[in-house]
Amino acid sequence: MAERRLGRGLDFLIKKTDPPQEESRNQTQGTVAVDAIRPNAWQPRHVFDLEPLNDLIESIRLHGIIQPIAVRAVEGGYELISGERRWRAAQELGLEEIPATIHEASDQDMLELALVENIQREDLDPIEKARAYQKLMDEFQLSQEETARRLGKKRSTVANYVRLLDLPPKLREMTSAGHLSMGQARALLAFQDPKRQMAAAEAAARGKLTVRDLERLARLTTPQAGSQSPARASGDPHLNAVTQRLRDALGTKVVLNAKGKKGRIVIDYFDTKSLNRILECIERGAERAGEAGL
Repeated sequence: MAERRLGRGLDFLIKKTDPPQEESRNQTQGTVAVDAIRPNAWQPRHVFDLEPLNDLIESIRLHGIIQPIAVRAVEGGYELISGERRWRAAQELGLEEIPATIHEASDQDMLELALVENIQREDLDPIEKARAYQKLMDEFQLSQEETARRLGKKRSTVANYVRLLDLPPKLREMTSAGHLSMGQARALLAFQDPKRQMAAAEAAARGKLTVRDLERLARLTTPQAGSQSPARASGDPHLNAVTQRLRDALGTKVVLNAKGKKGRIVIDYFDTKSLNRILECIERGAERAGEAGL
């Protein structure tokens, strides 16, 4: 069921360039009162840059709103599905009405459409995108691989973003604010000492450390840090592949210590939230294995 609904959400989003067709019985087009609309509660974006919004305001002032927003009818008015920037710009301009397509949509449809639309946007900051990926997986019980396939992304891309949620709150804030790049934030995940991690982050934010500098520093200050693991040092390509699969599946650092046919798997977590996320990944994998009779 989740797969079918998600696919329908993607279809909804990519049809914006199709030629006009006969109006669907599940949607109507017209105008709605600007002050009768409320934001989408599932919107993963919480911060809107003022400069692009000001540009949009000026464009609407000159040319009007060309592309309608999408809403659904709710008690007392309407709720946004997509087009929050246009709606905010209309508010700033004092417009009374805005062109809109009114859809029939359940709460689950709202979540689906908001997440898919925003994940596909290129201007979400890395933490917003990471949270959107994680929410999509949680709500639809999707693995990283399934999520990547639905969105036309690589599994490693999804895994790399989700891993950012294991950063301490302060570093997540620095990444959201643009003080740390995606690459720098990823490199900081390899630090096991919180004090050294924070010191390195502050130096990187001041332009003192590049991504490569952070990676080298992590290897020097953290035992078995970065990509070098006992499995890789042994030169066993099978164990290397297994280690990478575990890292991708769990979205965190994994070290595989192999001694003959036996061994030990070490999984890193950084706080209770990341531990619970890893546990959920393992439980979902176990459930799928049980359903497959493995």
